[in-house]
Parts: sequence; C-alpha cells; structure tokens
Amino acid sequence: MRHSKQIISLLVLFLIPVLTSAQNRGNVWCFGHEAAINFNSGFPVADSSSVISRGSCASICDTLGMLLFYVSNDTVSVTTTQINGGKVYGKNHQLMLGGDSINSQGWYYELVIIPVPNSNDLYYVFSIGVTAFYGIYYSIIDMSLNGGMGEVIQKNVQLQNFKCSDGLTAIKHGNGRDWWVFFRRWDSTNNTYYKYLITPTGISNVMMQSIGSSTSNGFARMKFSCTGDKMMFMTLTGLLEYYD
Repeated sequence: MRHSKQIISLLVLFLIPVLTSAQNRGNVWCFGHEAAINFNSGFPVADSSSVISRGSCASICDTLGMLLFYVSNDTVSVTTTQINGGKVYGKNHQLMLGGDSINSQGWYYELVIIPVPNSNDLYYVFSIGVTAFYGIYYSIIDMSLNGGMGEVIQKNVQLQNFKCSDGLTAIKHGNGRDWWVFFRRWDSTNNTYYKYLITPTGISNVMMQSIGSSTSNGFARMKFSCTGDKMMFMTLTGLLEYYD
C-alpha cells in the first residue's frame, strides 16, 4: 500500500500543468470538441475553441498569458487514416493562413509547439507519425505576418522517417533559453530516447541516449516535473519508469 501511494503521488506531481515556469505560455488550453480552459485568473475558467478532435492538440500564449494560436488534428473519427489532418488556428479561432494539412493523425501526443529561442515572432510546431505515416516533422509559424494573426511559412519538413511512438514531448533547457524535444521510435524493440536541441540557430542533429527498459510499445507517455529535473515514462502495457 505504501508503494502504491508513492506511485500515485508521483503521477499527481507529473500531471500538474507547467504554467508558472513557462512564463504564462500555457495559460490557455484548447482541446476536445470546441472546448478550452483559461487559467489567467488563477482559477480554471471554461472557454471555447475551434478544435474538433478526439486526439492531439497544443496551444501557446504570449508571456502575458494571451492566446497566440493552437493546433489540433481536426477529426472526430474513430479511425486515424487521415495523415495530414492537422490545422493551426489563430487567437480569433480562425484557420491561420497556410495552417491546413499539418501532418498528424488524431492520436494523442503527436503535436508540440516550441518558441524559437531569442525570437518574438517565430514558433515551431513539431508532429510525429505513428501508424499511417512515419517520422517526425516540423512547421514554422511567423506571428509578425498577416497583421499579427500569423502565417505558416514552412510546413511538414521531415527530420526522421521511421515509425515513432505516440509520446512526443518537450522541456525547457537548463540554460533557460533553449528547448529539448523528446521522442521514441516504434519500429523495433529499444530503450533509446531521441532528442533534438532547439537553439536560436535552429534544430540540432538528433542525439540518442539508451537507458532504462527496452520496449516496442507505440503508445508511450513522457512527463516532466514542473522543475524539469525529473521525468516519468509510461506505456500502455504497464511499464512505468522514473528518471532523474
């Protein structure tokens, strides 16, 4: 029983939204079927969005907590055969210029938004392919265009072409400026984490670290603590690992 309580406590710790450490960047969530939650008052307040999705979604605010844009795979189908159903919406909930056909399928952790370090206007949208198309991709959004409503200026640039696990995530670098993007591959049994470093000069060459248990499960979750120094890795088959 004591060990069960410890595991539950760890899960609660890792599921707390990282709002304060991200300079209000995560204060508005857009998800589900036209749903949203706004945390700017200090309490969750129900709001609305243009999302119509059973799966992946991500949103980002400016440093004052005001919504900039969000991305989702707009499908309510129980299938995931659509390979480019991702859409980018601006703060007024209209489709962003060039914001259609982002590679994603409607699984659950396929999309991540990263601000380009040292830029006030540029953002990466990373997406991964799980079942119908493979690899990790990025698109670039410039919020200085279209009268401040933003425009997708590069779309679906492929970084890898192997089958990826449904567990894309990102964490701020310890230097307080850059970012790490984490993912796992799914086309073999392995214990390897793949990492990209995001800096003002762009996206680094991929780095690999083999650690922990080997798994071939494609539905995995990586969750970081609010302080960024602990991570939990979970799979659908019941593997639960705690990293320092």
